[in-house]
Amino acid sequence: MYIVNFGLVFIVILMKLFISEYNYEYINTSDVKAGMIISTETSMLFLNSRVKGLPDISNENISDRLSESECESIRRWEKSSYGSKTVKIVRKIPFAIFISLGIVTYIIVGVMLN
Repeated sequence: MYIVNFGLVFIVILMKLFISEYNYEYINTSDVKAGMIISTETSMLFLNSRVKGLPDISNENISDRLSESECESIRRWEKSSYGSKTVKIVRKIPFAIFISLGIVTYIIVGVMLN
């Protein structure tokens, strides 16, 4: 029983490491496109800038997708004194895989315990 619990905790820790490692990607600021989601870390860099039209602080959810006007502002921000050549964006994670693995694990563990 304890071995199963330790195994499940180990799997959850591995999944958490995987998600935190591959959830973000650095891209060139000039490559920012509408629909992308800027990381909270990058959006904090916009606070000191005088460039108009930059997005607010990102919560990294779907409602924070960039519009084309915000992308243009970010490209202008790159050339400003506070700008950066790269920005950190949130990558999409295929959650269906993790949900499926969770269901299969639940079924297997349920069969093993009964």
